[in-house]
Amino acid sequence: MKFLLVSILTLTLTKTSLGQNAKSIDTIPKPIYDTISYQLRSSNSFYFCSNLYKIQNDCNSSFGEMCCYYQKDVYSKSDLYNLWGMEQINCNKGNYFYWNRYKDESLAKLNFENNFPKADKQFKTVDTSGIKLLVCGKETKAYKVIRTTNDNSTLREILFYVTINNQSIIGHLSTENDVKTNNDISPVIRQIIQLK
Repeated sequence: MKFLLVSILTLTLTKTSLGQNAKSIDTIPKPIYDTISYQLRSSNSFYFCSNLYKIQNDCNSSFGEMCCYYQKDVYSKSDLYNLWGMEQINCNKGNYFYWNRYKDESLAKLNFENNFPKADKQFKTVDTSGIKLLVCGKETKAYKVIRTTNDNSTLREILFYVTINNQSIIGHLSTENDVKTNNDISPVIRQIIQLK
């Protein structure tokens, strides 16, 4: 009798335990794949400020400074045709230029001011100096920012905000070396940005 009682309890507990696992699996919704993203790349040309620019792509040059490509991340079909979102130019010389376009100038200005680098726990030092920059031939105020991390790495960037052809743009030029002259900027990027 004792054996029969133990067997019934064991079967009941096992059935309850397995039944609970099955129910919990059934309550997990199946995945919904609602976002597809693409990376559009070009190694021959790109648009900026409504102008078409050539990418002089010579990846066999001695320093690789002419080895660049354009990239845009696309998250929806409408992103293929609009002018808004993040775009970038990457070059082997150590220049990386990325920009965001905004429909609303006030939103672009607000984002620029709110995202300006500030000293915090991540950086030992943040040195900022104002510079003048030509963006598509239009003079704009920009900032040269040099940050030193706690492990003594140096991050260099030129930041600017400009409105050209009704496009409000926040731009970031990241470089391995300090930009003192226009020759320190990759020729592909120099078509757009020049020190004044």
